[in-house]
Amino acid sequence: MNVAVVAPQTSRWRDADRAGALLVRALNRYAKAWLITSVYHEGEPAADEEVLERSLGGYVALKEDPSGVPTIRVLSQRSLSGSISLRSFPSILRNIDDVLGFDVVVVLSSFWNGPEEVARWAEVRRSLAALGEARGVTVVYIPLYLPPPPSARSLLGASKLMWCALHCPRVIRAADLVVAMSEEEAEELSQYRPRRIAVAPNWIDEELLARASRPPPGELEGAEAVVAYVGPLEEDKNLELLAKTAERLSSAGNIVVAAVGAGGEAQRLKRARPKNLLVLEDVEPEPVMAKSALGVDLSSYEPAGIRVLEFMGLGVPVAVSQYNHASRLVRDGVDGVRLAQLGDAPRVIESLVRRLDVLAEMGAKAKERAPQLSIGRLAELILGAQP
Repeated sequence: MNVAVVAPQTSRWRDADRAGALLVRALNRYAKAWLITSVYHEGEPAADEEVLERSLGGYVALKEDPSGVPTIRVLSQRSLSGSISLRSFPSILRNIDDVLGFDVVVVLSSFWNGPEEVARWAEVRRSLAALGEARGVTVVYIPLYLPPPPSARSLLGASKLMWCALHCPRVIRAADLVVAMSEEEAEELSQYRPRRIAVAPNWIDEELLARASRPPPGELEGAEAVVAYVGPLEEDKNLELLAKTAERLSSAGNIVVAAVGAGGEAQRLKRARPKNLLVLEDVEPEPVMAKSALGVDLSSYEPAGIRVLEFMGLGVPVAVSQYNHASRLVRDGVDGVRLAQLGDAPRVIESLVRRLDVLAEMGAKAKERAPQLSIGRLAELILGAQP
């Protein structure tokens, strides 16, 4: 069985952009899967754009890609605001399909043009199949849908509402299966009358988490406890609040706050940091996560929240912003804490760290859920969607 996973771009740190490679890795244990995405990795070209422009089919297949999985990069563009769109994608997808012959096409994320372009391609493909001129195809849509918070810029919120009104109904009608991450997401998407909708917050890859057994960075040696954030070091992740949390924890003992990732705010965070805040840019995150007493995410907007699930899979409880999609999966006070008010984060995190025994109990309860959140279950759900 051949599967395409269509995603906006790739990333090592941003969850919504990690999702495509994670899913392809899991699907390749059961079938043959490719990641089809823009030219961008972490917002920068991952392939020679001139070669891509000259290509006959509008795409290049890369043997070695930063995503770490079989990847096909297609013609794409990025606006001044940073949003990514695919160019002439229905015809490019047709060209790729003529070579590889897809049985299933999965498209990820909301608020970009990939889902509507796949819907347009699927409509033509099904019309040809009805005439006996093409094989049938199963389309799966994973929206990673989270409305912007009230604090979001009005233009951002308005553009996302417009996308929902103009494109979401067509995309969902074109899908044989819609996969929601939470019950709340499924309920909201049900207004568009999907053919079938399933809730599957299954993004924990046990094989990747096995890296946690490797030694953590030496900078963490001797710490009484580690509080870790893993992800993009960007403005929307509220890193100033993370620094305030570290400052507050400096009086609670030998507590290290580790910010693991990369991004435009890394240098500023290093300059402004308290002594107990470590910025770790070029390390494997899993060993740091496993050593942590608490994982945190203070994002003002995070539509996927995969790192939160990975912390839980490693037996580490989490303190997570209500604007992180994974907060809907955290059992408040059982395997983590949902932060209703981000301004309270330093105080709440300090109170948790002063009770390491309680954190250990919460971590054990978090780890019990890991098998239920395995990405293998998501792969099986997708492959089982074929009629």
